[in-house]
Amino acid sequence: MHIAGKGKELTDAEVITKLRDVLGGRLVAFLAGVEDTKVIGLWAKGDEAPEPETFLRLFFTYNSIVKPLLEVESPESVKAWMENLNPMLDDVSPARALAEGNWVSWQRVQTAMRFFRSNG
Repeated sequence: MHIAGKGKELTDAEVITKLRDVLGGRLVAFLAGVEDTKVIGLWAKGDEAPEPETFLRLFFTYNSIVKPLLEVESPESVKAWMENLNPMLDDVSPARALAEGNWVSWQRVQTAMRFFRSNG
């Protein structure tokens, strides 16, 4: 699966690398549902690949949540937003809602992201 970047398509490994660069290996591992952060490094290098469902969650997180936030916030602010409890998500962090949720909760995170992006 590929996503469009600035004038080029990103490989799966590049998506995971960009996500890891902002959120850190631990948080990406949590989102992916894996305990060993070394796996994230292998995925980022392209040596291994996540299951399709796992990659879909990471792809959505990067493309629909992290990337739009980076247009208006620092990487540190984006990471903090992902980790902190959010009242729009019933006091669950966006990361937990994405990791444990389904499309409905993913849409709720996207709505919360848009609110945060507009209101800081």
